This record gives sequence, C-alpha cells and structure tokens, in this order.
Amino acid sequence: MVLGLALLALGVAGIVACLFAWHAFAEGEAAARANAESDVVELHVEVACDGWTSANTSLGVFVSGTSFDGVPCDEQFVFDGSGQQIASLAAGSYEVVPQLPLLMLADGTLLAASEPLEFYYEPGEAACDRALVSYAPFDPRALTEAELDDAAATSFFDEETAALALERARAQRQEGTEDV
Repeated sequence: MVLGLALLALGVAGIVACLFAWHAFAEGEAAARANAESDVVELHVEVACDGWTSANTSLGVFVSGTSFDGVPCDEQFVFDGSGQQIASLAAGSYEVVPQLPLLMLADGTLLAASEPLEFYYEPGEAACDRALVSYAPFDPRALTEAELDDAAATSFFDEETAALALERARAQRQEGTEDV
C-alpha cells in the first residue's frame, strides 16, 4: 500500500512537472513570437500618378532585398493609378523600384517615375515606414524615337490608343523643338 501511494505521488509530481514545463515552453514561444513581430517593418508603398486612366496599363512596384536572416524578399505590387499597399518586411536591406519608368498618357504627355528607393532596417528599428513612387512630367525631347515608341507601347492596353498617344507626343515634341 505504501508503495502504491508512493507511485501515485510520483505520478502526480510527474504530471505537475510536465504541465509546468509545457507552460514555460509556451510562455517562451509567445515571447519569441512577440520579439519577432517587433522586428517586422510595415513599409507603406505608395504610388502617385496624376493623369492615369483605365486605358493605361497598371503601374507595378517591386520590393526586393534580403533580411538579416538571409531570407529573400521579391514582392510585386500592382496599382491602377495612385494608391497604397503594405509590405511586411523583416530587418534587412531592401529596394523599391518602379516597374514602368516612363508612362505616356492618352494626351501624349510623358511621365517619368521617381528613382528607385533604398531602405535599411536594423533589428528593433522603426515599425512603420513609407516609400513614395511618384510620376512627374518628363520632356519627350530627351528620348530617342525608339524610346518614345517603347513608352507608348508599354503604357496602354491596346495598340490603337498607344498609336494616338504617340502621335500626340510627337506633335508636342515637335512644338517643343520649334520653341527652342
């Protein structure tokens, strides 16, 4: 009987020890998860493009880089004109690059995207940041004919709209050279 009680006491003690160990493990796991989440940076990727219409192709932005853990990041965000999306990044080094460096509008106006942006985040750094890719007017005289053709071809969904916009851009370009 004493031996039975001793075994019962040992069994209860073993169960209590297992429960205590499980609780300590769960607490440690929760703390590790909270620490990992504090190292996540929310990068608000914003595109500003006045004049974009549904006739234009969507605007893409690439977010690429590597975390300190060696995990690569290659995300593409697609915008129909201006807008904002969020990239959740770990501490590391990243670059934000517009997919379409030149955009032609239906009236022939040419817009150029801002330069690629670089971001570097240390562990525990800012929890929120902003990357703005903006499109601004660009002088078509700075482009060759082939570059102007490419800008029109990549800016529209259909060839007819691209051809009309290209004619308008060439006319604006011609007017610009007459003014000089």
